Amino acid sequence: MKRKSILNKIRKQVLIGSVSAALCMCAVAVVCILIMRGNIMNTSEKLGVSAAQDSESALETQMQNSLQLLAQNKAAMSDEKLSATAGLVRVIAENTTAILSDPSRHLPYIPAFPDPANAGKIVPQLRLPDGVSLSSVADEAGLLGNISDLLVSQLGSLDFVGGDYIGTEQGVSISADGDSDKKTDIYDPRTRGWYAAAKDANALIWTDVFADSSGRGLSISCAAPFYGADGSFQGVA
Repeated sequence: MKRKSILNKIRKQVLIGSVSAALCMCAVAVVCILIMRGNIMNTSEKLGVSAAQDSESALETQMQNSLQLLAQNKAAMSDEKLSATAGLVRVIAENTTAILSDPSRHLPYIPAFPDPANAGKIVPQLRLPDGVSLSSVADEAGLLGNISDLLVSQLGSLDFVGGDYIGTEQGVSISADGDSDKKTDIYDPRTRGWYAAAKDANALIWTDVFADSSGRGLSISCAAPFYGADGSFQGVA
């Protein structure tokens, strides 16, 4: 009996030891799992933050590249429009010089003054400074009226140009646009910035941006001088 009691005690101690060891092992395993889980979560968060930062950086770079490309395309389009406008002005100036250089080849044609009935139609229009009668400049107006068809056709070829015109040292102005209802018969091109700038530069110029007098918003003008048969300055296109 005594021997059995001792064996039972031994078994009990072994069992308790085994259970305790198992519990310790489980506790250690749980702690390790929790530590590993924490490390994994931290690593995942760091990877997530890193991935988000990389994604944001890539998106920002892509957007910057897209905006840069858009700006370059817009600039190229603007350059094309400015170049086309400058070409139009040169053609008008050169043809006006040709008309003045050989008046015998042209019959007199005097365009009409602005007429509200022509609103929206691209037509040539004659305007004169206040106090200047048509009879006093009839010869010049009749000769330069031969530029009218060119003004109308050139304007129709470029939809971003609001109007084209010439002005002379006598104050004669011939223009083509669709704003006949917004104009009066009185106009002096010699007082305009584009006229003075082209005359002073004796070359093609661009004005600063300004508010269009016909209410079409912000505009910019291109202008170039034209000459008589002797090469003297006669006005600005």
